[in-house]
Order: sequence, then C-alpha cells, then structure tokens
Amino acid sequence: MGLQEDTRGSLKDIRDQHGGSLIPQLLEIQKHRITEAKWLEWARNPPCLCRLSEKPSRKRRRGADSTQITNMSMTFRRTLRYGADYVAVSYTSQPSGQESTAAGGYSIMDSAKGDVAVPSRVRDRILHRASKYAAHHGIDFIWIDDECINRDNPDEHEMAMQSMDLIYSFSRYPVGLLTKPIESQKTLDLLNTFLHSDFLKTSGHQYVPALKPELSVEAALEVLEVLDYITSDKWWTRAWIFQEDYRSSVKMNLLIPHSLCLRNHHDHKKWCGIPGELQVNSAAFHVESTRFCLAFLRKAGDERQSDRARCEDILKRAGRYNVLYQHGYLASKAMSPFIFADIGSRNISVASDLLAIAANCCDYSVRLNTKSLNRTSCSLSISILALFLLNGEVIMTHRIDQDLLSKNVFDYLRLLALDNFDPPVENKELTFLKSCRLVDVRLSPDGIVTSGRLWKLYKAINTDTSTFEMPSEKEFRNGLNAYQRSRLRYLSVVLQLQGHERLAVDLEEYLHEDAKDLQYPSKQYKDLMAESVVEAIKNRKTMYLG
Repeated sequence: MGLQEDTRGSLKDIRDQHGGSLIPQLLEIQKHRITEAKWLEWARNPPCLCRLSEKPSRKRRRGADSTQITNMSMTFRRTLRYGADYVAVSYTSQPSGQESTAAGGYSIMDSAKGDVAVPSRVRDRILHRASKYAAHHGIDFIWIDDECINRDNPDEHEMAMQSMDLIYSFSRYPVGLLTKPIESQKTLDLLNTFLHSDFLKTSGHQYVPALKPELSVEAALEVLEVLDYITSDKWWTRAWIFQEDYRSSVKMNLLIPHSLCLRNHHDHKKWCGIPGELQVNSAAFHVESTRFCLAFLRKAGDERQSDRARCEDILKRAGRYNVLYQHGYLASKAMSPFIFADIGSRNISVASDLLAIAANCCDYSVRLNTKSLNRTSCSLSISILALFLLNGEVIMTHRIDQDLLSKNVFDYLRLLALDNFDPPVENKELTFLKSCRLVDVRLSPDGIVTSGRLWKLYKAINTDTSTFEMPSEKEFRNGLNAYQRSRLRYLSVVLQLQGHERLAVDLEEYLHEDAKDLQYPSKQYKDLMAESVVEAIKNRKTMYLG
C-alpha cells in the first residue's frame, strides 16, 4: 500500500491501469481532503534552539574550511514568545563532498522536560554556521527541522509538514546554507560584478535582458560557469528547500563558504561580516541569474547548444517567475503548474510530501492528508490533479482531449490552466492570477461543483470614437490624464444614447470623483479598471455589458 509514485508516466497509462477512468480515483482522493490544516499556534510559537555562548572543549574539530568548531550547549525551547526573532535554517540533510560529516559535537537540552543534554543529530558544521549567522544578527533563537520537529509523533509530524512554510514566512532571518565553497579571487570578483548587474545593458533605470556590447561571449561564459557552479550545490536540488526559499520571499539570505584568504578588494560588511562566509540575498540572486541567462540566450545564438543547455539548467534551478514572465519566457501566465513542475523536478525522500509542499507554495486552503493517503494505493499524479482542482484552479475545458492525456501530470496542468486572462494590474499580474480561483469546490461524477455568480454578456457597445467630437478635459495631478477622461466621457454619452442611463450616471460620478484630484486605495483600483476600458476604446475593441 501507499501512493504510487507515477509522475513520470502519462495520464493515459495511469487511466488504463485503473479501469479506464480517472473519475473514481479523483472522487476517492477527495475523501482525504482537509481544510486549513495549519498549525498556526505551533508556527507562531515554534520550538527553537536557544543559542548560548560557545565553550571550548578538550576535543576540538575543524570544518572543511579549517574553521575551528567547539562544543556548544543549546537549550531546546518549546514555546518561543510570539513575535520573537529567530533564524530559520535551510540546509540539506545529506552532506556534500565539500563539508565534514561529523555530528554530535553540539549538545541539546530540552528546557521543558529538564532532560540531560544529548548529542545533536545535526551536523556540527551546520549548527556552527547557523550559530555564527544568528550571532552576527544578534538573534538568540534558531529553528532547524531535525531538532525542532518531533518526528516520533506521526500526528505532530504531519501537522508540522503541512505548516512548515509558515516557519520560513514568519522568520525575519531565514538563511540557506550552501556548501560548495568559493575558492578563487576571480570567481569572487565575477560574482560581485554579476550581482551589481554590471554585465547587462540598461534602459533608463531598468535592466533589460541583453549583455553589454563590450562583453564578449567568452567573458559571458566565465560568468555562466560561476552561476552553474553555485547552482549545482545540493541546496538547489531539494523539493523541501524549494518551498523554504519560495516562502521566505525576499528575506532569504544564502551563505556561501569561501577561502579566508579571499575578499581583499571587497567591503567586508557588504558580504556579511562573518569570516569564511559570503551573504547573498536569494531573491536578488534569482533575479540577476534570470536576467543574465535570458541575455546570454539572446546573444549566444543557436550554434552554442551546450552553453544554451547550461543556461536552461540554471533557469530551472534559480529562475525567477516574474522576470521570466515579464520577458515572455513563460509559455503560460498561470503560476501554479510551474510551481508543481519545479517541485516535481527536485529530489524528495518521500514522494507524497510533494502534495504538502505544493499546497504550501501555492497557498492552498484545501489540502490532502498524506498520512491517510499513504494507506491507499491511489496515484500520486491523480492526487496532484485532485489537489489542483479542489483548490479552485480554473481550467480551460475546451482544451480537454485525448491527446492531453498522453502528457504527464505536470505538463497536463500547464496546458490546461487558465492563461488567456489579462489581470487589471500593472506590476503583479502573476500574484493577481494566483488569487483567481473558484470557491467551495467539490468534485462530482459530472464535473466540478462550485458556488458563485455567472455573468451573461449580452449587449455590445461600439467603441468607435470617429463620429464623436468631445470637448477637451482638464488635466489633474492624480488619477486619469486628460485623454483618458475624454474617452470615458465619450463612453458615458454612448451608454446614455443606448438607454443605459444608470451606467452612464455611475461613470459620470466616477469622473466627478476623479476631478477631486485625490488618491486612495479604492480609487487606485478604479483607475486601473478605467485605464483598461480606455485602452479598449483606443484600440476600437467591442465591449459587452453583463
């Protein structure tokens, strides 16, 4: 028994293995739904390790970079005061070839139980680096999963797994511990220049995905090698770490070890101030890596296939969704399918954990109980599809055909998700689309059952302004410009002539509100909608009343 790990197979093969229909499995998996299974009290008051001063022991160890590691007593805190700062540590449970595997040099005491100190299961090098980072920022508490989750209690472990994203969201100091060291001054200098976008062209104050003309392909390849080296660290390959990085948002910092003899030409404080460590903001690294790789792909051409493949690999590991979308690299506007696929492409010890990770990253309110699902023989692929549908993700039903079933579940979601809707916002289209979901969803043999309102489009409005001469409008500092006000005034006249007096009056009231030259949140949202209407009039698009 247990969920069948079949995400590499086609949905057609999975369907054929389960009696020729996916519907019975979807209905069965639905029985394992749980709503808002978030352990908020646990996440707001997480058990943490309390950092105490290091005490030298008779026996001392040295890390991979020859940094001395001493014994430390750490107190296990069951209830951290809500609002207290803590460092949330993101690291790989399996050591890399570049770090020491020694563990047990740190002792842990449970302050709630008063137990004697026991050796920590976490590698000494991890606790040493996390402690140094916390000390540098003046933080006393450290959250690290192997010491702060009771894995011996199945119920507590399940709840912690469903809520772990909140630990990184609530922490003001999440940190990712990479293990591949920077060993040359040249690599360090290239990384420094790269993080300042000094290899990219600028347009006004904006960086565009184009390399500077004076940067040769050979020089660009050196930068690409640095990015490939950093993103080949094991940290980038783990599904749980993807969640930790994603949910930390712009707060996550990466610590990259380096030789102590480096950094002669760089500001010590800028790089973190911890000997042997470079601190790089993860979000900034994602953005700059994405911009550089897109610029490289444009310059390299089709003849450098191996270099292009390396670029694609870097984008898979460290691509930034909004930058990829902004520059037309994403084939779809819907983010959730890309999140599912990125999680599925990473390593994970327990395949069913993908369901909790995806729900956390997509901020789903409906979840699936993986503990009970693992007592069934259901398909993991169909469980992913069920999770996607139960959370109200909008699908393009006209695209459903037999050919789509030849895809795996990740490609199926990408091709089926809503992607032809233009959000009424300027800068956060992807975030807006993430909230465009059905509510109160239930799966039935006949399809998806939901609640809400249906709008019928029945009356066409001709937006051709060539037959109208409208008076000029006054320009105001806030809100709409004179041209936009003029076009909306024209629309008000058209609505009135066609018998839609109520709409015409409402539009005139909005224009009167705009003339007050004030700005506040609800007005800003109206302005965004008005700008979209004006753009439609400008392009002579037909509008419909609902």
